[in-house]
Amino acid sequence: MLVIILAPSIGFGILLVKNARLRRQLGALALPADDVIVAGTSQLEPSGIVRDKPVLSYQMLYPDFKSSFFGFKEDLAGDKTVFLTFDDGPSPGTDKLLDILSKREVKATFFVNGKSNRLLNEKLRHAADAGHSIGMHSYSHRYNVIYSSMENFLDDFYRNYLYIKSETGKAPEILRFPGGSINILIFPIISRSSPRS
Repeated sequence: MLVIILAPSIGFGILLVKNARLRRQLGALALPADDVIVAGTSQLEPSGIVRDKPVLSYQMLYPDFKSSFFGFKEDLAGDKTVFLTFDDGPSPGTDKLLDILSKREVKATFFVNGKSNRLLNEKLRHAADAGHSIGMHSYSHRYNVIYSSMENFLDDFYRNYLYIKSETGKAPEILRFPGGSINILIFPIISRSSPRS
């Protein structure tokens, strides 16, 4: 019984220490010189304020791969708001899930991967046509590929972007990182692309 309680506690402690170390290292990293702002665009926010929105050099490689969504829209959330999300679809169970959501009049966000299956593509279109949000979750979902370099990451997500846009007729504006946005998979890319002292 002691091992069942002690082992996860020790593991949790080790993860906390590693997480703190990675956060310190991440905080010490600076942007490489070639990723500094090269241009800017003005954007009118719903509040009527015009803000300059930076454009980074790598964004110039994918000029149509952008979102007008800039920050969290506070009017989306109330005191009792739940954001229902599903990852890695579409899948064979998507139709059943869409039926359940429809019966309960609930909308969700589907973070999808690339598919080459006509039946699954139809399920993606069905979700979009039903008014659900569609977000990117990478095309391949292969950590060893997308997290091996910034170029691979952007190429994979751009391919996912094009897939969703071609299947649904609407460009996705949100993404969810496979494995989470801050994790040990992403850290090697950031450290390789940062200038050395």
